[in-house]
Amino acid sequence: MSDLGVLLGALISGVVHARRIADEESAAIAEHYKDNPLLSGMSIPRIRVPEVSIDIPMLIEAQDEGEADQIADADTIRNAVRKELKASLSREGLSMSEKELKNFDAAFGQQLNKVAVPSVYRSPREAVIRAAEDAYSATVKKKIVADGTLAASSRVVSNLRFSASGSALQKVGRSPHIGASILTAEVKDKSSHANVSRLTLTLKEEGLEWSIGQNDDGTMTRKLTPE
Repeated sequence: MSDLGVLLGALISGVVHARRIADEESAAIAEHYKDNPLLSGMSIPRIRVPEVSIDIPMLIEAQDEGEADQIADADTIRNAVRKELKASLSREGLSMSEKELKNFDAAFGQQLNKVAVPSVYRSPREAVIRAAEDAYSATVKKKIVADGTLAASSRVVSNLRFSASGSALQKVGRSPHIGASILTAEVKDKSSHANVSRLTLTLKEEGLEWSIGQNDDGTMTRKLTPE
């Protein structure tokens, strides 16, 4: 028995690797055509498969609804983020008064109260990070930009994001899980018309290609873009 998500990922990955192998063969054939006087003027054969349909009988053998992440105690998160804020300001040669730090702490606490509602966020990590960012923007950012630079502000908020992310969760939850089997022998031995399911998967091909651009500082940036 395997996780259904793993099975689907393996099927999709298999199709992607099949396309890679086919393209490598096309590249090898292109080299052969180039060096052959009789073939050099002909087009290079290359197969594209716009759509692949897969129909597989399978058994659903288990189901787990998973478990939501458990958010850490609010004081634990606030202490970690406050400590990082002070350290980040010190590294930038900046400082804040106790009153200003308390204002940040109060704003962050108000944001955390919204995140702590269990029914709102299954995975609260990103919500905690955004709470830290919102509190920073409301109480700290303007002063740091005035006393330092916008780059310094970006570094400080990046450090706050990292600290908030690391302290956000008391326990990492589990994703939902469906246990399934597509092994021919197992499906044949255990299945009947009443309990066998069929997985019908249709994959459509979309290619990506590298695009290269030059930055203002002369460095090159490579990005994958749709072909």
